[in-house]
Amino acid sequence: MINEAYTLDQSALKKGAELLTHLLNCVTQGKVDDIEERFSKPDYSELAELTIGNDLILARATLEFILPQLVRAAINGGLSWSISNDIYFSYKKELVRAVSVQRVLELHDQIFMEFAKKTAQLREDYGFSPLVRKCRVYVSEHIYAPITVCEIAQAHSVSPSYLSRTYKKETSESISDYIRRKKITEAQWLLTHTSLTLTQVYIKLGYCSQSYFTEVFRKETGMTPRFYRTLGRS
Repeated sequence: MINEAYTLDQSALKKGAELLTHLLNCVTQGKVDDIEERFSKPDYSELAELTIGNDLILARATLEFILPQLVRAAINGGLSWSISNDIYFSYKKELVRAVSVQRVLELHDQIFMEFAKKTAQLREDYGFSPLVRKCRVYVSEHIYAPITVCEIAQAHSVSPSYLSRTYKKETSESISDYIRRKKITEAQWLLTHTSLTLTQVYIKLGYCSQSYFTEVFRKETGMTPRFYRTLGRS
């Protein structure tokens, strides 16, 4: 019985190490969809259960071990040291406040996705002018706050009209449309991979009311946030 348990533990640890290597490579390459797909597979939850179980101390220690490797993977993918460090310390604080294994696992998934999104954004933005790239980085860094064109323009010392024209010319999309699309993409992630309520999600993303958030979400995805969450958990 002991030998069987030992073999099971070793097998789970080996699979965990292989999965970590795969996920870190995905972060470096900005493969957001690959990470999300991996997190959605049943054996991912089973692996977490086998390796961590309900041990909060072990869960925290595991994420502490992974965080520096994530920073290195993101930097290898082109993310700046300062942005990587900001994300790192933000999640370190959240980890200290985590009081359940479930919360630690949520943080684990969220930080992988956040780093991957950042590196993917860099690759997507490579062909744009510095102003447009800075604009998109600003949206990414302030995704959890209300964002306006005037605010972005002021942050980069240009007029709102000039910024809007330049952005539309290079991307064939208005800044407002881009902000909305990025916020709803983030909402989809939160609805699928966290236990936040709908109210917490719309407040976190800087929307003024749940009805307005629902309206925007429906226009972007063709369904309500509540129905989208139901699909994600079916």
